[in-house]
Amino acid sequence: MSTVNNSDVFQLTAMGFSDSDAREALRITSGNMELAVNHLLSDVGGASSSAATTSTVAETTSVDLTTVIQGTTSQYTFSNVGRSACTCIALTAASMFLSKFDGSSSGDVQDVLSPEFLDRMITQGIETYQQILTTSSNSTAVEHMSAEEVLQQQPNVHLQIAAGGVRQGVLTHDRDYPLGLKALVEGILMESRESNEWICLLMTKTPETILICLPPPSLATESSFWLIDSHPRTQFGNTIESAYACPHPSLQALLESLYAIFPTTDLGPDIPEMMAEMYNSFDLYPLQRQYPTN
Repeated sequence: MSTVNNSDVFQLTAMGFSDSDAREALRITSGNMELAVNHLLSDVGGASSSAATTSTVAETTSVDLTTVIQGTTSQYTFSNVGRSACTCIALTAASMFLSKFDGSSSGDVQDVLSPEFLDRMITQGIETYQQILTTSSNSTAVEHMSAEEVLQQQPNVHLQIAAGGVRQGVLTHDRDYPLGLKALVEGILMESRESNEWICLLMTKTPETILICLPPPSLATESSFWLIDSHPRTQFGNTIESAYACPHPSLQALLESLYAIFPTTDLGPDIPEMMAEMYNSFDLYPLQRQYPTN
C-alpha cells in the first residue's frame, strides 16, 4: 500500500479540497499529484464535495459525419478491462497505420482505415495492456500508462519516437500560446519535412490518449489529417458511440476537433497557477515508422 505524502495533502487542501478527499485521491492514484487533481475535479472523484470551482467551456466542431469511419466497439465495450487501455490502443493504431506506408508512399488511407482496423486496434491494444499489467510489479497501482512506459515494456518493431522526443504543452484560451497545441503540432510538422513521411502524434491529456496521423508534406494537399480515437464522443454534433477515424481537410480543421475534445479548463481564482497549468497540460509523442537495420 502506497504512503501518502503530507506535503501533497497540504497542496491539495490549499486548493480547497478536504483533507479526507485529498488523502483518498492520493491513495487511489498512488501519490501521483496530476492524477489526484484530475480525480478530485472529475464527477466521479467527488468534485461536488470540493471547494474548488471549475469552468470548462464545452465546444463543438463541424465535422462531416458521413466521412467518419466508425468501428463496432470502443475501449469501454470490454468493461473495466479496456477502461484505462487507451495509450496501448493508440500505440497499436500507430503501429498498424505506419506499417502500411513505405516512406512517402501515398497509398490509399481509405484502404488502411476501416471498421475492421478500428476493432482490431481495440482488441490488440487491450491485449497489450493486459500483458503489461500481468508482468508489471506494480500492476495493482498503475492504470493509465505513458507511451514511454508501454514502449519500454512492450517494444514495437514498427515504431520509433521521432527526433526531439516528447513535447509537453499547456491548453490555454490563447490559440497562439508558444506551448499551446497549435504551436507544438506546427513545430513537429516543420521538423518532419526532411523525412517526408507520414507521422503519428500520440496525444495524452490525462486521463485520455488519442492518435493523430499527419501526411508528409508532399501529400498534404491530397491527403487528409486524421484523428483516430478509441473513446465515444459527443463533440461532433451527433454522438459517436464507438471507436472512430475522422478525416480533416486541413491542419486547422484537425486542431478545431482537438480543441473540442480537450477544452481549456478554468479552475478558478483560488487555484495556484502551477496547478492550473498542470491540470491543462498535455504530452505529444511524435511517432515514425521504424525500418529494419541491415
